Amino acid sequence: MSIPRTDEAVLILDLIIEYFHLKSYDASYAENLYNLVRVSSDGSKKIKIIPSLVVITLIPYVKHKLDKHFEELNYKDIRTADDINKIRLYRILSGSCSLLNLVCLVRFAAGRATYHNFIDGVLKLSLECRLDIDGPHTTDLSLADRISKRVADFMSFGLTFGSYVIQFLDYWNTHSNSAPLFKASLPIPDPPSKDSLAHADEGSSKICLICLHVRQNECALSNTGYVFCYSCLQRYVTKKRRCPVTGHPTTVDNIVKLFTSSPF
Repeated sequence: MSIPRTDEAVLILDLIIEYFHLKSYDASYAENLYNLVRVSSDGSKKIKIIPSLVVITLIPYVKHKLDKHFEELNYKDIRTADDINKIRLYRILSGSCSLLNLVCLVRFAAGRATYHNFIDGVLKLSLECRLDIDGPHTTDLSLADRISKRVADFMSFGLTFGSYVIQFLDYWNTHSNSAPLFKASLPIPDPPSKDSLAHADEGSSKICLICLHVRQNECALSNTGYVFCYSCLQRYVTKKRRCPVTGHPTTVDNIVKLFTSSPF
């Protein structure tokens, strides 16, 4: 059975939530919490939903994928000159966009601009305080708009309530004087015996248990603690979705890059 793609599932859910909020309130979920509304520069009452949806959901998704791709490219054992140039170009573009958005955000906070990021400025969409917080009466809306508003309100309540539940469970499970509410779905695996490891000699502490060579670009699995080469582990986990030593279910999100200081 294949494991569902988490990023794509989150994207679909995000698209649904933001669509209903934009349709009902002319604002994203977060903007509606702060009683903000998106207003077109042409003074039209309804904003264009699709461009706003792209800015709020699709662009962050693409950026997340690009960041992950270039991070993997950066830690490859062998990089060509073309790879290095691509990484440098992406860092320049990403840094420039971040700086530009920061300038827009500072100007918006200081009241010098009506948009808080560069793309909203290009789309001529500004953020304003909602003067009529209650909005139009439900009876003045069409049936489709009333259904859309009810769905948006239900999603907003579910997300808000769910965040409080998650924070409470996290507090309960991490509090020193409390026992966890639920047992872990999988027990913490025992370390393998020394006899079961390949090359278990005095120099084995520097050996990657996947390629059986001295580790390069060391990284560890956060759920088992074993250390490998980054490229070896990334390929193995992407394909097998488990720890190479213990067989514990694992994803690439469990990979933690280690930065060791050189003795020289």
